[in-house]
Amino acid sequence: LRSVFMASQAAAKYMAAHGGGSIINISSVGGQIPDISQISYGTSKAAINYLTKLIAVQEAKHRIRCNAVLPGMTATEAVEKHLSDDFRNLFQRHIPLGRMGLPEEIAEAVCYFAGDAAAYTTGQVLTVSGGFGLAFGALCGIVDVFIGGVSYAASKWVSGIPFDLAHCAGNFVMALALFRPMRRLLKKKYRK
Repeated sequence: LRSVFMASQAAAKYMAAHGGGSIINISSVGGQIPDISQISYGTSKAAINYLTKLIAVQEAKHRIRCNAVLPGMTATEAVEKHLSDDFRNLFQRHIPLGRMGLPEEIAEAVCYFAGDAAAYTTGQVLTVSGGFGLAFGALCGIVDVFIGGVSYAASKWVSGIPFDLAHCAGNFVMALALFRPMRRLLKKKYRK
């Protein structure tokens, strides 16, 4: 949360001095769907969602919009490398579209918020998760996901990466995974 706050604060200061802009935070569907196996992670993501709305209200006077993209499970290199097939299959049963998202799909949502099409959009959180959490009650399947989470945690320790460390690095990994697809999309969409 602190890193999002500090980065947003720095961006808002620059944007206010240059006529406005768009701050786009990357959060997670985990900030909207309760998961007892990820209490601190979900709470921090919910806080990012709330902070996004506060920034939107506070900075609107400077023509600064602030929105957030909430990815669901995304097929990044790190996820593909460290996610067991059992956990992937278990998790995908709870996604109505039946698959993980692609980094390019998350990048498209970011590009929407960055572009003119979203000029009248601020304080919004856009979930890009294949419908994860829609077809089920907030706590439906929690036992399956919890058991899968424990299995996932065990696989992290086996591969030498502590579970909490893997979650703490999640935003950084997501940002790295999205960098190239976003750059390609921005070049493609805004080429003169």
